[in-house]
Amino acid sequence: MRKRIVALAFTGALGTLAAVVPTGTAAAASGCGVTMFPGGASASCASGPGTVRVAIFCEKPGYYTYQDHGRWVAAGSGSSTKSCKAGTLLVDAAFEIG
Repeated sequence: MRKRIVALAFTGALGTLAAVVPTGTAAAASGCGVTMFPGGASASCASGPGTVRVAIFCEKPGYYTYQDHGRWVAAGSGSSTKSCKAGTLLVDAAFEIG
């Protein structure tokens, strides 16, 4: 299964998200987005073939940063959700299309 990572940039604590999608890719899920909430995020796609999962980037201030992922879900069938570990903060989130 070929997957594609869609990078997101945001401004502020729960600011505006903008997806950066490479051009010239094969048909994939569409209407995808990420919703950030305190301590985690969820991702979903409205329709299309394939699957989607959320990728979160969390930080233990002054110590380390790590990346984690939610489970893969079929486009149009729900959302992939993941929270940061206790004592860490969400610093960014993105979605991957599989």
